[in-house]
Amino acid sequence: MNNSFLAEMKRRNVFRVGTGYAVVAWLLLQAADILLGNFGAPDWVFKSLTIIILLGFPLALFLAWAYEMTPEGVVRVGPRDKGAPIPQTGIADYVLVAVLVVVGTLIVLDVRLPWSAPAVPTEIAQLPGSSHLPAQPDGTAAPLQAGIGPAAPMPPADASIAVLPFTNMSPDPDNAYFADGISEEVLNVLSRVAGLQVASRTSSFSYRGAGIDFADMAARLGVAHILEGSVRKQGQRVRITAQLVDARTDRRLWADSFDRELEDIFLVQEEIAQAIVDALGDTLGIRQVTVQPSTRDLQAYELYLRGRELFAQRRELPTARLLVEQALEQDPGFASAWATLASIYVVLPGYQLDFSDAEAHVLALQSAERSLTIEPDNALALSVMAMVERQMGNRLASGLLSRRAVEADPNNPSAWLWHALGEGDAGRLRSARTSLDRARAQDPLGGIYNMWLGTTLAMLGESQAAAEPLRRAREAGVLSVLHDYDLALDESRRMDAARIMRDWSHNPTTWDPGLPPDEIRALGEAVARAIENPEEFVTAVALIEATVAAYPDRNHWAWFKFVEAYEETMREALRSEAALPSNFMLLNFWWPRYSGMRSMPEFYEFAAGRGLVDYWEEFGYPDFCVRLNESPPRLECTL
Repeated sequence: MNNSFLAEMKRRNVFRVGTGYAVVAWLLLQAADILLGNFGAPDWVFKSLTIIILLGFPLALFLAWAYEMTPEGVVRVGPRDKGAPIPQTGIADYVLVAVLVVVGTLIVLDVRLPWSAPAVPTEIAQLPGSSHLPAQPDGTAAPLQAGIGPAAPMPPADASIAVLPFTNMSPDPDNAYFADGISEEVLNVLSRVAGLQVASRTSSFSYRGAGIDFADMAARLGVAHILEGSVRKQGQRVRITAQLVDARTDRRLWADSFDRELEDIFLVQEEIAQAIVDALGDTLGIRQVTVQPSTRDLQAYELYLRGRELFAQRRELPTARLLVEQALEQDPGFASAWATLASIYVVLPGYQLDFSDAEAHVLALQSAERSLTIEPDNALALSVMAMVERQMGNRLASGLLSRRAVEADPNNPSAWLWHALGEGDAGRLRSARTSLDRARAQDPLGGIYNMWLGTTLAMLGESQAAAEPLRRAREAGVLSVLHDYDLALDESRRMDAARIMRDWSHNPTTWDPGLPPDEIRALGEAVARAIENPEEFVTAVALIEATVAAYPDRNHWAWFKFVEAYEETMREALRSEAALPSNFMLLNFWWPRYSGMRSMPEFYEFAAGRGLVDYWEEFGYPDFCVRLNESPPRLECTL
């Protein structure tokens, strides 16, 4: 560049004006980014302001070249007088040019690259040994692939958020449980904020390590905001970073880091939750949140987090049980630990064969009761008690408990699911559908919620509405072949039903381990032939009855139901020599094609023996059914 031109720019103060303008512009944009986001201004306001500032830059340089401020006012700058000394261009001038270039670059980057990076140093975030979870054990559903879930069906509410699993930045990768625990604790605090919709752990944690932008992620989760962060735990010190992003505009609303002693961990959780409530205060209409820690014993807290993480993954459940029991030895007043222990007990028989249902029921109820003694509205403890009472046939008690659970924690999708299953078992399908809608709104990627919502919609005759959640359930790998079989029969796709039965009976991995595989294959083939050809019905029923005679200690009601032998189904269900399993779901009986079977006096007797008549008298009789005061009493069902 010509040195005399630089000298002339210096004489006319172009460097100083340009640098001052750029610095002030950059500071103004940073302030606007924060203030406009907090006041909920539309994204176009910030963009318009940026464009105005950029367009004003060359105008400021032109004015600096052409005019100068003097004691007499603004005057036009004339050419340099002949003989006047030429200003020398020095190091300071080159520094001003460099500052001008750097600040101008920052302004451009602020416009073209909105902040979406984690609130953690990039070099730390890329270190090996980041947070990871063990592989799923055999027999459990694999985690959802974040990239395959469909978009949420409805636009997200403004007051909605997903908490991503915080990244483990600790030197010890085994501290991943602690990072997950912190993010889950923050999630639990936020879920108790009135008016705030919080995506469940299952859905939000499925995005661990997923290379997907916030807008797409939020659309799939059905939320407007994303909270992400990291945890670095070393000795008795912990550093937590977090940021809140409006996923619709990719704008950062809040970010902070917390360096604390480990004993202050509950205070940090409250600070994070409070910052989010502050950022969304206008939408929520509240300004204060309070965290009530379940324990002040840090050793108990860490043991609890380790055990809860294993339970959440359904992995090493005996170890999970031991860790939570050790936490309770440290702090017997730890309500959340008692509730988690009750949850472990209630599922343990499915993973530990020497642990009986009867033992599980007793220990689960005892632990849940201990939790409720300390925290009367603990939704998890209430839900566990409801599940146990339902399995024990105490349907009325179960219904009362499940209602308390959803009232105590309306943002708990598991509580809504268990309540819905109790309503579905009682044939109250419309109520079940409403509860499942609530559960899926909080966990849109949860396969289990989509499976039961789709099934319930199909039972209500809403096949078109059922298609989308059933597709999601298939993608998540939780829709069993037996659900497919019922759906095929309900839609009069009998050839498909026969094929499904044949395929399943040649790989009977889930139904009846008490029967030899050859027996199952023979029964499956007989059922398939009867479905294809009504003339095979008698042969199939005879084979099932022979199986009943050969294995009288087992209940074979499902085989009769598969072949649509309704009288035999009810006779087998009522047979006293072979009790139905404790987790037997009466929901199987509420498909429309079974309306004739539900109108039989035997069905009413069967329902009464399992506590459903008491349930109906309290909460209302099944949809599409009325009670006939005949002797013996029965239902009359139209769907």
